[in-house]
Amino acid sequence: RFNRNKMCSEEIINNVLTFIGKYTPKLEDNMAKLNELLSLRATLANVNLNMVNNEKNILQENNNLIDDINLILNNFLKALNYLSSNEKSKSFKELVDKYLGKLDINGAYLSYDQYISLLSTLEKDFPNHLILSSIGKTYEKNDMPLVIMKSPLIQKNEEIKETKENNTIYSYTNTNETVYNSLVNKSGILFTGMHHGREPVSMMMNIYLILHLLSLPKSYLHLFLSSTNIYFIPIIDIDTYKYNSHKYLSGYRIKDIFARKNRKPHKSNVCKEDDIGVDLNRNYDYFFAKDNVGSSNKPCQEDYRGEYPFSEPETMNIKNFVDSHPNIRIALNYHSFGNLIITPFNYLNHKESVSKISKEFPVHFKMYEDFKNEGQFPQNFLFGNADNTIKYMTNGDATDWFLGVKNILSFSPELGNGKKESDDFYPNKGITFDIIENNLYGGIYAIQKE
Repeated sequence: RFNRNKMCSEEIINNVLTFIGKYTPKLEDNMAKLNELLSLRATLANVNLNMVNNEKNILQENNNLIDDINLILNNFLKALNYLSSNEKSKSFKELVDKYLGKLDINGAYLSYDQYISLLSTLEKDFPNHLILSSIGKTYEKNDMPLVIMKSPLIQKNEEIKETKENNTIYSYTNTNETVYNSLVNKSGILFTGMHHGREPVSMMMNIYLILHLLSLPKSYLHLFLSSTNIYFIPIIDIDTYKYNSHKYLSGYRIKDIFARKNRKPHKSNVCKEDDIGVDLNRNYDYFFAKDNVGSSNKPCQEDYRGEYPFSEPETMNIKNFVDSHPNIRIALNYHSFGNLIITPFNYLNHKESVSKISKEFPVHFKMYEDFKNEGQFPQNFLFGNADNTIKYMTNGDATDWFLGVKNILSFSPELGNGKKESDDFYPNKGITFDIIENNLYGGIYAIQKE
């Protein structure tokens, strides 16, 4: 019995050992898997904790960004409010009195020589914010001055300059690459004046706008320029304005000074002295010469378009400048006179123009609507293309080219104050200043929208 019991016990033990031997690997495998699961669970717990922490950090960063944006917007609103404050008016008046105390043309406008001198003086007095340059030469080899209003962090390459007739003009195209990149890497807005040589109010609009901005406290001005460069070309048809200036200063009555086009004679040489040249605002390459209604093929007509697009050095200089500045988003080409804000497309009637912009330029269409409804323009102004405002169509003009070719939101304000007294190419100083004051905030609004 003992032996039987011993044999039975050994069999049981062997069976148990066999069972243990059989299932131990599975048990070990399961234990390993269990350890993996426990490890994964711990890892997931850490990941969840990190995700929670990251979410908190992202929310904090977003809150900080919102705070920064709100701060910028509040500062900008302060800048806009400052523009209309009594303190600002005093500061602006001081700059006007200092730089525009004596005006040679009808007591209201800078002469050509005063204009060149003033730009050099302003750059010297405001070196942290202004760069004076030239976009090229005119038909008569005069410089076409460009004023760049920029952040004080961007400095000019002082080594590049040329001196002519005791006036210093800087060659912007040769400015060193670092400065150039600093300028074009920011968004830009372009203001121009005097596509036509008998519209000096448009030049003065540019000058007064520069002085307005310079009259801001530095912190506000830096706010304007923190992400935007502002370009001013106050006179495009500078040869004709030089001609008209000298004519007035030699004794001609102001009402007898009406040269409009540039000074390049037609090869036929059949036009009178004041009728020579090309209408620069019919010389752009967008539906150029579409018909002889929106521009003329007759050399002595005041809207003669030239022989081909960009045939004139002045318009070619504008093209080259804009081509080399893809950062420009908005362009305001000031003209006089009227109380109008002219928008593209001027080779079309009003209905066709609205349809074209809304379908092909929907973002710009929305911005035009914003300008119309929100821009601080003079009372009773008319807004729309040429057909809707001046009641005739044009072709080959700058405003159409800026939008149609360069995708730039563009306007041609015909400056006025909403009164009949401003319907003149050479209104007196009081009326001119009223025109300027009534249109300044439209320019400021354009900078804001940019």
